[in-house]
Amino acid sequence: MKKHKGSLTVFFALTIMMFVSLSFALTEVVHLKALTDKADVLSDIGIESTFSDYNRLLWEEYNLLAIDSGYCSSSPNTALIDARAMSVVSENSDPDINAVNLLRMSTVKCESKDYGMITDNDGAPLIKEAAIWSKSHIPAMLLTSLGNYSDRINNDKKEAGNIDKAIEDANNLSSEVTEKTENDEPLSEEEGKSLKPSLPPADPPDNPAEIIGNLKDQTLIKQVFGSDDHLSKKKITLEKKPSRRNLIKGTVTGEKVTATDKLLFAFYLKENLSNYQNDIAHKGLNYEWEYILMGNDSDKENIADVLSALLAVRTAENMLAILRDKAKTSEAEALATLIIGWTGIEALVKVLTVGIEAAWAYLESILDIRLLLSGGKISFFKSPEEWTSKLSLFANYFPPEIKAKECKNGLSYEDCLMLMTVISSSKNSGKNFMDILENEMHLTEDYRDSKIDNHLYALSMDFTFESTPLFFGLIPYSWGEYDLYEFNRKRELSYTVL
Repeated sequence: MKKHKGSLTVFFALTIMMFVSLSFALTEVVHLKALTDKADVLSDIGIESTFSDYNRLLWEEYNLLAIDSGYCSSSPNTALIDARAMSVVSENSDPDINAVNLLRMSTVKCESKDYGMITDNDGAPLIKEAAIWSKSHIPAMLLTSLGNYSDRINNDKKEAGNIDKAIEDANNLSSEVTEKTENDEPLSEEEGKSLKPSLPPADPPDNPAEIIGNLKDQTLIKQVFGSDDHLSKKKITLEKKPSRRNLIKGTVTGEKVTATDKLLFAFYLKENLSNYQNDIAHKGLNYEWEYILMGNDSDKENIADVLSALLAVRTAENMLAILRDKAKTSEAEALATLIIGWTGIEALVKVLTVGIEAAWAYLESILDIRLLLSGGKISFFKSPEEWTSKLSLFANYFPPEIKAKECKNGLSYEDCLMLMTVISSSKNSGKNFMDILENEMHLTEDYRDSKIDNHLYALSMDFTFESTPLFFGLIPYSWGEYDLYEFNRKRELSYTVL
């Protein structure tokens, strides 16, 4: 058999080419894996750099994170977000350096897709963010105690009944009896008439229900403070508040507020918003927390409504404290008998007794509120030892400097605001919170035109990168097959996800 010269050379040349091609192919696989990892890193850089570009005012003043998609303008523009992300990613994908870079990539696309506005679902993301902040700042045991108080408030209101109606009925009854007596008109025969009638007393004792009825002709602010001169005169400066206009909505499913979120939100408000007792020196309202609860345009209106809400809660609790104290109910009945017992109509005495008890609870509640607003603490569920007012000295408690007894382990004014926050509607709280934030931005020069519903809390972005193979060009049979790599990535991020 004849051997051709050079056959071994050809054989080894072909073999070496195969091994070299395999080596280049394996090297390109490593290169491709490195490019794949870089595309992942660049996508992470793109979305995270976008979320690092948050509204500084909201963070510094309220510990809230949100991206202003309008960049301090009045209209949202996600193209601005895309452009800034493109700038950051491009700088990292193909840096301008005088060195060999085997991982150069070109950034083809950075595009915002789905997003969530911080005002979606009546401000639920705002409450959610506030709850996240609170989780790292308060002990969990405080949540339990606050929740227990809030559960009892509504039940106690129902049990105490309509206090205002009881006072009004007793006041009307007393006036009617007095008028008929003065005109020598007979009193109506009431079922249950069992007392021995007599002549009306020449000098009857004062009727607490009538005294409170006259007191209620004054504003509650005057009853509590005596004067409104020291109250803030500030008002919301927005022409059209977010809570009253149609808001821009996001494209993702909105957040939902849980009962725990509401508890945490109450603690957030205590630490981050101004109120009657704690001025954090924001540029907007002085009573921001009261605005969250009531939503009126002025500080004065909001503090007045908070006082009314506090009065309703305290009167119900104090009424129950009287009804559970036999000594107090007996004292109220004895006074009612002195005032109207001469009619001999037991039903009238019962009505007036309830009215006196209600008036007594109202007076004690006014004293409670004065103490709270002066920085003191009250017992939420009062014992006889913690009670302040006496029926025999009823008319002596009206000067505004007279307050209830201090209870060191009781609730402060801010604690009461927290309770009111928990039992209030999260929908209204979220809307009113939007107003507070936009009003603060409106009063800050750099953010004057910003709108709260331009702000994002969640965003997904699509990224596309391109690069070229380095080693396939050295493999003849791969020419024209692998000229370009394309990497597509999607990233999602949200400030409400820990």
